[in-house]
Order: sequence, then structure tokens, then C-alpha cells
Amino acid sequence: MYRVSKDRRFVKNRKALEQAFIRLALQKPYSHITVTDIAKEAGVNRMTFYSHYSSIEDIIREIAAIMVGDMEAHAGKFPVLDVRSFFFSADEYRQKYPEFFTLVAKDPEFHVLREMVCGKMKELVSMCLSRYSTLSGDDLDVCAGVIASGVCTTYWDWVIGKYGDVSLDRLAFHFQRLVDGSIGNL
Repeated sequence: MYRVSKDRRFVKNRKALEQAFIRLALQKPYSHITVTDIAKEAGVNRMTFYSHYSSIEDIIREIAAIMVGDMEAHAGKFPVLDVRSFFFSADEYRQKYPEFFTLVAKDPEFHVLREMVCGKMKELVSMCLSRYSTLSGDDLDVCAGVIASGVCTTYWDWVIGKYGDVSLDRLAFHFQRLVDGSIGNL
């Protein structure tokens, strides 16, 4: 599990490690990146890495947590399911590292990050649906899963350019209309 602290040096080193991982992932396959590589690229020693993370996978978990953090904040603000906010919240962090997230969207090795984002999305959709729909139990779980999978797949496909020049705003608008129409029929 990754560790958290507000100490400036801790935060600075953590950011350096995260950015080093992202730079390395753009240079070589994720499975070939070592802790030593990350520490060297970040300009710290291996022990500094381990004072922040237990493994390289913890960096992936942290990136996913950062990416869904805004989605969680938005989910509690709306009385209905606002998938448009999920698209834009997810995209805030991607905008800082667009090449890396294009790689994440394409590369099978990053399935863990994509699955973590989708899992959190399912939790958030379920929470929103339970507030205003009559769905419960397995029905709620299935609907939340379908919507979350659709949002995630659509988003990652958009990141790699599958929809051409369609803006994220337009994509989110269409997806919101689909969800609204579907939920109205439940």
C-alpha cells in the first residue's frame, strides 16, 4: 500500500517517483520497469522508493486513486446520475500526462489501472442509482456494472482517438442522454 504524508520532502519525492514511473513507462514496457529504474530516474535511492510504496503496482493504484478522486467528490453532489461529470473528472488528471494515458488506454499491461478506475466508477454509479431509483440487490449491481463499463470503455476509446474529432463534451452529452433514457425505463 502506498503511504501518505503532508511533509514537503515526502510529497516532493513522491511526485518525483510518480513522474519517473510515467517517463519510464513511455520509454519501455511496464513489465520491464524496476524499482531501481524508478529511483534512479527520480534521483532518489531505492529506500526512498520503499518509504513511499511497497511495489511498483502501488504507483498504479495511486494514479488510479488520484484519477477517481474528483469523480468521488462529484458523485456526492448530484441528486441524479451525472455521468458527464465522471468523464470530465477522470479527464482532469489525464490532461497532465496525455501521452501516458494514451499508453494506459492502449497497453494491455495497464489493465489494472483501467480496472481500478472502472471498479470505482461502478461503486459511484451504484451509490447514485440507489439514491433515486427503485433498483436494489442484483438489479442495482447489474445496472451499475453496465453503466460503469460503458463509461469506462467509451472514455478509454476516446483517449486513443477511436471517435475521431468528437470532443469529450459531445461524447459525454450523448452518453448522458443514453443513461437518462435507459434509467427512465427501469
